[in-house]
Amino acid sequence: AWSFPQGVTIVSGQGTNQVVVKYPQGFTGGTISVTATNGCGTSSARTLSIASYNAATPGNIDVISVAACPNRVYSYTIASVPSNATSLLWTVPAGATLLTGQGTTSITVSYPSTAFTGTVLVQGVNNCSLSSAKSATVKLPPCPSGFAGTNPTTRNAEAIEVKGMSVKVYPNPTTSNFNVQVNSGNVEVVKLKVMDAQGRAIRTLTIAPYQTVNLGADLKAGAYLIEMRQGKEVRVERLIKF
Repeated sequence: AWSFPQGVTIVSGQGTNQVVVKYPQGFTGGTISVTATNGCGTSSARTLSIASYNAATPGNIDVISVAACPNRVYSYTIASVPSNATSLLWTVPAGATLLTGQGTTSITVSYPSTAFTGTVLVQGVNNCSLSSAKSATVKLPPCPSGFAGTNPTTRNAEAIEVKGMSVKVYPNPTTSNFNVQVNSGNVEVVKLKVMDAQGRAIRTLTIAPYQTVNLGADLKAGAYLIEMRQGKEVRVERLIKF
């Protein structure tokens, strides 16, 4: 004789040594028990505690520019699949296009050249649950008119005048992620490099002026150098992570 928590349905096998059961949506846990019976009586029960393993919330999202204006592409990455999850579900805002990576720890997304705002979400998935979401805010200015009909990655940096590049690295110090933004009147792309305290490169990427990128989830505590290079102009900021 098999006994299951309320809401669980025995599909077949009651009275035998093997049963097939159906669990309702939202089941969280309980206890299975089984007893044996003959003409003289009923045994004590053998029990088994069961639980539904809900997928954990994914970790922080790192955002990196893969291609600059006018055909903007960004990658969104988390360090690993969260506990109890078998895959990931990414959701991008309306107007954006998810190019690659659905179900994995890293996706690429393309955006139009116009001003764009929205939120990218990622959730852990298993056959029992869908986790709460981790989010990354998207806030992109319109591409400068100087990018129209050009490929900014192939333009001649020597021929472009740099107009007062300014840099923001915040929060600094930080305990988790940090943001980097380069403001400039120049439309030339910016080469961003994250280095350790000895100047060894950890990550390099290309961003557009006025673009904000979010980094640092995978960095250990310590001191880092953030180098931004646009044409002949270079800025270096020191970052502390606790």
